[in-house]
Parts: sequence; C-alpha cells; structure tokens
Amino acid sequence: MGIYRWSSNSETNGGRQAWLIDPKERSVLVYQPDRLPGLLSGADLLSSLAGMALSLSVEQVFAWLRRR
Repeated sequence: MGIYRWSSNSETNGGRQAWLIDPKERSVLVYQPDRLPGLLSGADLLSSLAGMALSLSVEQVFAWLRRR
C-alpha cells in the first residue's frame, strides 16, 4: 500500500487543503494555507472543508483503505 494524496480547492469558501496519507506510519499530514503542516494519527479528527459537516478520524480513513 503506497502513500495517498487528497487535495481540495474551494473557490467559493476560499479554502485549500491537502492530506498526505501514510499507511506505513498510519498517519495523515494535513496542509493548509498560512499554517504549518499538522500530523494526525489514531482518533485525531481530520479538518473538513468549510460548509461540510464531516467528522472523520484518521482511524476511519485507514479502515476504509483496508476495505478497498
């Protein structure tokens, strides 16, 4: 299983975000403008895009990847 990357640009809300998902380390590195990258793991919640009601933990991301 390799490293995955997810990114989103939302011109309507003016936000940009990218996740670097590392299955080996079971971690997610979150990149956002004007902030230092944040390293998340386990039960840490991933930030969502503005206007989206999303509550997703790093554990849930890896559970989903295992099913694929």
